[in-house]
Amino acid sequence: MSSRLSFLLIVGASLYFFPKVIIWLLICGLIDVSANRPLNSYLIKQYFFSNYITWLLSPINLFIDLLTFSRKSVYELNDLSMECQNEIKYVLNNINKDFLVKSLDEKIDGKNMMLFKWYGKNINNSIQIDAFHKPFKFIKTIGISAFNKQTSTSRHFGPLRMTLRVLYNINPVQNDEIYIEVNNKKHFWYENPLFIFDDTYIHQSFNNSDQIRYNIYIDVIRESSYFYNVINSMIFLIQLIVRKTKKMHVAYGLWDFIK
Repeated sequence: MSSRLSFLLIVGASLYFFPKVIIWLLICGLIDVSANRPLNSYLIKQYFFSNYITWLLSPINLFIDLLTFSRKSVYELNDLSMECQNEIKYVLNNINKDFLVKSLDEKIDGKNMMLFKWYGKNINNSIQIDAFHKPFKFIKTIGISAFNKQTSTSRHFGPLRMTLRVLYNINPVQNDEIYIEVNNKKHFWYENPLFIFDDTYIHQSFNNSDQIRYNIYIDVIRESSYFYNVINSMIFLIQLIVRKTKKMHVAYGLWDFIK
């Protein structure tokens, strides 16, 4: 039995036994998916039936929107607090691009990721960068994502909205075939190597070139003037749950990890 069919059977049974819960989830899901573009039948079907984890987590994501008083798909660096900006700049200013590219070139096979910090927990691997293991207030995850030549992801939604995704392309080349598309808008890496977005919106990355594309990958906590501790505690709880259940593929199912 396929996972999609199993999911539909579970939803059908839940609707029969717990109709109010399912109706509440449907309302939250419709509110959540309505911010995505292009809003068409294909996207709605994908949200509810292909990436249904994002739908099931929509009440949490909408709650985060209320705590942060914001709901945008794409952000500028200046949208973040100065303290958060300084943490991001510290990480980006303490990388040796040539060393990273040389070290990773031999390890890449398809869509790969190397994590140095995950939900605040330092991760040791074959490349040691001390600056990535520094304790941060806003930065929760640091990694490097690598796309091999002529590779792309599928269109997908990230699961949780407690963090923003910061990507920095360390080897930009002027090529219109190397870009990321978020909420129906394209961002070309050669125009600006830095890109910040909410990955719970529909997005897709492309590398239709003959060069490996490397991005520094940073997750920063969604900022709130009054509820930082609440959101930070939620992130810590999610980290514990994922570590205990070993379900890291829920967040990174499109990637293979290298060490």
